[in-house]
Amino acid sequence: MSDLLLLANALRDTFRPRRLIIALILLLLPPVLAVGWRLLSPRGAFVPGDVYDSLVSPFVFSVSLTILSVVYGTGVVSQEIEGKTIVYLLTRPFPRWRILLAKFTAAFLTVGTVTTVSVLLVGLALYEPSRLAEAGMEADIVALWMGALTYGGVFLLLGTALPRPLTYGLMFVFGWETVVPKLPGEFARVSIMTYLKVISAREITENPAQSGGGNPLLAFAQAPNLEIPVPDAWRILIAVAVVTLIAAHVLFSVREYIPRDDSE
Repeated sequence: MSDLLLLANALRDTFRPRRLIIALILLLLPPVLAVGWRLLSPRGAFVPGDVYDSLVSPFVFSVSLTILSVVYGTGVVSQEIEGKTIVYLLTRPFPRWRILLAKFTAAFLTVGTVTTVSVLLVGLALYEPSRLAEAGMEADIVALWMGALTYGGVFLLLGTALPRPLTYGLMFVFGWETVVPKLPGEFARVSIMTYLKVISAREITENPAQSGGGNPLLAFAQAPNLEIPVPDAWRILIAVAVVTLIAAHVLFSVREYIPRDDSE
């Protein structure tokens, strides 16, 4: 029961106004774009599958998933430091790792739920309810939850190890995760997003005309096809998630934290 109470308290923290506004904007942006695209497309020229691919990859995966993971992952610890509640949190009669695990679980559930609902709304906006299965959302949803776990672990580790983790997290997302997958050769193998797109079946060749109809949005959001086997992608993502989560919990259990007067 104590673990459920910790989780319930952590879930309440995810509804802080600033974060809730960010989550709602990122949840609604792709479906709103989908509705606009459908309304503005000439009759007979609207292809739901192409529009779905053009919105889910660059917006839900590359924007909503990564930004929410940064905000909620780094905030697990930093919000307690900024709010000067870290001392109270660490005096609770629970092992530190259980406290951190409960807060991370709440962040993980929030990111996974928001991105999943966003994808479902995009599908509903583009397809009739009776044709929703044609969108092929199952692999995307699985990949989004795996991404919430993997990115969440990385940003949780940043939050436990570094001051101002939000800054470093945003640099990682808009620097490393944006640029590296587009570099030629094998550079894409060191990007988490590459493996998420493998398990979501969003691999393309280096020639944009061969996939996505030459759509620049789709081509920009996807990495070159490195022919990475799906089982290998799963193993790498799970390994990153496990290593970062264990490291974060160990560090949080031994490190001392003090409240900070300034904010991110």
